Amino acid sequence: QKLAESLERSSVELEEAWKDYVAAEASWAAQQQQESVSSSSTTDLEAGQAAGQLTFKDPEAVAAAELEMHGAIADEYAREVSELAQNMQGLQRAMMDLAQHTQAQGEMLEHIEHNMDEAADKTAKAVEQVEITEENQRKAMRFTLCLMMLVVGVSATVLYNVYH
Repeated sequence: QKLAESLERSSVELEEAWKDYVAAEASWAAQQQQESVSSSSTTDLEAGQAAGQLTFKDPEAVAAAELEMHGAIADEYAREVSELAQNMQGLQRAMMDLAQHTQAQGEMLEHIEHNMDEAADKTAKAVEQVEITEENQRKAMRFTLCLMMLVVGVSATVLYNVYH
């Protein structure tokens, strides 16, 4: 039951991580698209700036925004890798639980097999004892019957001699 609960929990965690991954991938794709649009507009801006038509009011703010965006992407990537590592650890724990459960079942089967072999041996010995006892009872019955016939014969002889 512990194994089933662990597998269920790992499965739920894996599904949640997959959903998060898909959402993060979609977010990343949107950011990439925005970057490609902004890079083309940046090229236009740079061309305009070179022509003297456009100027950035705060180039440091633009650099800081780009740095912040790259930091956010790196943080998101690190979070996803961390979640993946946690999910892998959960899966590893589930596999270890499964291995321990399998080993315990194997030991139980070996114990059952040993007990069955022992029971078969004891049953064979019991059958031998029953056969020996049966033979001894036959011999005792024959002896008793012969003794009774002897007593009847002696009694008959004595009675015959007494009355004749």
